[in-house]
Amino acid sequence: TFPVEECNKMAAMRRLIFRLVVRRNLRRERIFRDRQNPFDVYDDVDLYSRFRFRREDIIYLCDMIADDIDHPMPRKGSLPPLMQMMVALRFYASGCFQIVIGDIFGIDRSTVSRIIERVSRAFNERLNEFVQFPTQEEAPKVMADFYKQANFPNVVGCLDCTHVRITAPSENEAEYVNRKGYHSINCQLICNADLIITNCVRREARVSS
Repeated sequence: TFPVEECNKMAAMRRLIFRLVVRRNLRRERIFRDRQNPFDVYDDVDLYSRFRFRREDIIYLCDMIADDIDHPMPRKGSLPPLMQMMVALRFYASGCFQIVIGDIFGIDRSTVSRIIERVSRAFNERLNEFVQFPTQEEAPKVMADFYKQANFPNVVGCLDCTHVRITAPSENEAEYVNRKGYHSINCQLICNADLIITNCVRREARVSS
């Protein structure tokens, strides 16, 4: 027979070994799943129906921000700019949960989240290149387009606002609570007669509810 102290040490050792074995068996191995590039899978009609952009437009957008979203030191499993673009566009077009987007492309939800933020920031930096209010020289044509469609004179844009729900920020949280009691960003958009956005304003919800 073993002394009580030795038995206790042996029992503790068995419990430790058991925990280590269980932890090793439960450890998630990193798996690189097969990723099909939807740019190559879908024809032009299906591509537009799922991503809301034509093939040539997707190429143009990708070329425009490729340097901003490409990995500086590509690693095994990293996504090229075109695939990142497709992930972000699918999210913009569908509004699906990020985990669903991840299942479509064979990537983790956290990767989807980082890609959406990366691509969105790249687009936002170029906002003023594409969203421009009509100048004095351009205004007469814009007004003529509106009058041609609705017989309404002297219109240079149609305006609307909405609250985009957000997660409560860690700083200045109270400033983002709107009159309905949830956190949001107050967005104002103006478009011309061709539905092209010419002005975009984003502010905290409390500024104007």
